[in-house]
Amino acid sequence: MFGQVIPRSFVWFVSLCVVLIIGIIGCNGGGGGSSFGGSYYEDDDNEWVGTWALETVDGQNWVQFLVEDGVNISIITNDWTFYNDGSLEADVVFELEPKEDEIITIQNKARGTYTLTDSIYELKFEGTDFFKDSTGTWSSTWSALTLNSDDGTTIVFGKK
Repeated sequence: MFGQVIPRSFVWFVSLCVVLIIGIIGCNGGGGGSSFGGSYYEDDDNEWVGTWALETVDGQNWVQFLVEDGVNISIITNDWTFYNDGSLEADVVFELEPKEDEIITIQNKARGTYTLTDSIYELKFEGTDFFKDSTGTWSSTWSALTLNSDDGTTIVFGKK
């Protein structure tokens, strides 16, 4: 039924966006020489620790980036949590309302790990095809985490 309402290319595109978002969220770390390799960060050393919300992809609001003509998208849950031990959880839920006024809820949860070495990040997800592994560089301010993935996509997360 889902395949009839929304073209497969749209589902693929939304999946790709979520994967990139997850990769970007998990890829922001402390700049000044900290690295993560299985040991614990001190809270002040790891700028990624906490819960973040995906805000933009390549400069566009996330919802605008995902929108396809005739489909309304509502973000229900947008939580990317990075823990001090290098683990991460992503919980993304959104509703699609296509032209036929039928609401479709898409829920994606994943666990994984992240590694930070100076301004380089690596995200790895476990047991999911929805979220993809990601690598690249990151930077942060007190309220934003910016991931520049190796594929050229820039994702910005806001602190929750």
